[in-house]
Amino acid sequence: MNDLLRTPALLLGAALLSACASPVQPPSIEAPVAQFVNAQTPQPLGVPAQWWTLYQDPLLNRLVARALAENLDLQMALARIDAGRALRNIADASGSPQVDLDASAARQRISADQAGFSDPLITEPRSVGLGAAWEIDLFGRIREGVRAADADFHATEEQAQGVRIALITDVVQAYAEARGLEERLAIVKQSAASQAETLQLTEQLYAAGGSPEADLLRARSQSGSTAAQVPALQLSWQRSLHRLSVLLAEPAETLYQQFTATPATVATVSLLDAGTPADVLRRRPDVRAAEARLIGAYARVGVAKADLMPRLSLSAALGSLIDGVSAASLANSTFWLAGVNASVPVLDGGRRRNVVDLRDAEARQALLAYRRTVLTAVSEVESALAAAQRNAERQQFLASAASQASSAAEQIQRAWQAGETPFLDVLQAQRVQLAAQNALAQVKTAQWQNQAALVSALGG
Repeated sequence: MNDLLRTPALLLGAALLSACASPVQPPSIEAPVAQFVNAQTPQPLGVPAQWWTLYQDPLLNRLVARALAENLDLQMALARIDAGRALRNIADASGSPQVDLDASAARQRISADQAGFSDPLITEPRSVGLGAAWEIDLFGRIREGVRAADADFHATEEQAQGVRIALITDVVQAYAEARGLEERLAIVKQSAASQAETLQLTEQLYAAGGSPEADLLRARSQSGSTAAQVPALQLSWQRSLHRLSVLLAEPAETLYQQFTATPATVATVSLLDAGTPADVLRRRPDVRAAEARLIGAYARVGVAKADLMPRLSLSAALGSLIDGVSAASLANSTFWLAGVNASVPVLDGGRRRNVVDLRDAEARQALLAYRRTVLTAVSEVESALAAAQRNAERQQFLASAASQASSAAEQIQRAWQAGETPFLDVLQAQRVQLAAQNALAQVKTAQWQNQAALVSALGG
């Protein structure tokens, strides 16, 4: 009767000890500021998940879809998720009973001297059996290991989400750069054509003796300088498409055809306000990944501390051993075993204690990395908000400047043809017009790219 009660009592005591082992939790970290300095209102972000569709550009939508399906970095990140899931399942399986089926068959010759008979013996021992072992998680070693593996898995998931957001941002920014270069290229070509007409008129006036040679030389110089910008912009445009081809894992030739056949149809988009820092921290994958790594680091501290404590495991075996010589019946050959195994660390040269110190140091590093990630997240949002606001203001000024420069260039051109103004005014007006239009195209591209950076900083 005492034997029947002893095993349940051991199990109950082990369960109580296991319940007393509390997990090691990291400290909580609050957002470093109450609200964003550059946010106009503390309203939550209203950008949809597929925010790039707000630009209403069919080609951009196709390129993003292609990148999400074919990008090699994203595929590697997804493969790391599968590996992390497998590691988590391996750790979880450590707390389950382990059951093995063993079987063996042999044939052996026993010498007469060894057997104690006059003749040698030929035996054929065969065995089959089940063996089971189960470690009772007294002090949370297995449980903390599972928690660490689970945190690592979640960190891997968040890292993959971060790769996805960065990929979409890169595609949108590269697309904006390519379309901006197309606009600048069109502006330069138009300006080059206008200056070529001015050069032609100057040549006619010079041939007729109505214009000095200096005006002709200035017109040729400015026309050549403007025309020289065309191949430089074409090269930059080609490089932006090559960058896109890498992101999409697609030949550049296909992109050349798509861009040539599909003109830009970009709608004006105004993103909503950023919200509070707490909202941002809940959205950003890098912050969530850093938090998961922090939890995993503290869980490994628990594993190391549990290694300092005793271990208790249950074992059992059931099988049959048949000797070919005796030809024993199955009932007579059956054997079984049940037991409790305990081990207590005594001396290891300080290895386990040093592992605890190592895990403590790693946990402190993870905590500092998490704090740095939080500060970086807030800084990136602040910078993106400031850039979007300042570029919007700059775009308004440049739009007005470009409009006025175009009007002035037309008026001065007519005045010069009427002989009312010197030729230097025409050249100066053309340079100012080209510079203003080029600057406006650049700030429009920068604003588009800053919007993508803002969405990325807000967690996609």
